[in-house]
Amino acid sequence: EVAERLAWARSVAARSIDDHRESWDQAIARVQTSAHYAGLELEPQVGLGPLGADPNSGLEEVLDLRTHDQSAPLPQRVDGAWEVTEGMGVVFVLLPGGEHLMGSPESWPGSSVETEADEQPRHRVDLAPFLISKFELTQAQWIRMAGSNPSRYQPGSAELGGLQVSLVHPVDRVGTLQARRMLARYAMALPTEAQWEHAAAGGVEGPWFTGDTAASVEGYGNVRDAAS
Repeated sequence: EVAERLAWARSVAARSIDDHRESWDQAIARVQTSAHYAGLELEPQVGLGPLGADPNSGLEEVLDLRTHDQSAPLPQRVDGAWEVTEGMGVVFVLLPGGEHLMGSPESWPGSSVETEADEQPRHRVDLAPFLISKFELTQAQWIRMAGSNPSRYQPGSAELGGLQVSLVHPVDRVGTLQARRMLARYAMALPTEAQWEHAAAGGVEGPWFTGDTAASVEGYGNVRDAAS
């Protein structure tokens, strides 16, 4: 493992910067002129490869090269959305940061949602631009990173209400400390509470990014684990 990590450290700059120079130049130009980023001066990021801007959001996306299966093709978009495969590495979205209203008010206008005391008071947080994974970490990605699969829902099983589990399903049964240690080996970290909330809100103010009622989450929320 040490030899593999050393070999990657010696070659990562060439693999991510030199081999993708033209793509980085294009990404830098897009970010510089994008209304989303307010003139952000992006620099090439060691270990990452540009994937272009999402055709729907306009936000820039990059691929973590070390978590990608080197024998697999680069990720492909199908009708504007990524086709998540077993060989796919972690895809990050570049969020512009800025001012974020963190937490919840005592009540949401026009909504019956009740908030908890530990969600208050609502306050402003300034966030620098940051990268956050577009998807939950898959079992295949965790296996490449950690060498094992701790998930309760193993590939080939049909425990999720009859849904056939595969390696593209999210890894589960990973504790916070274990996640932090493994991510640190790959120059990653868990998002802060403010970063997560800012990303999940999607620029929308309200109890849910989909609207003011619980019914609005239908078709968006991942509540499969609540199935009987």
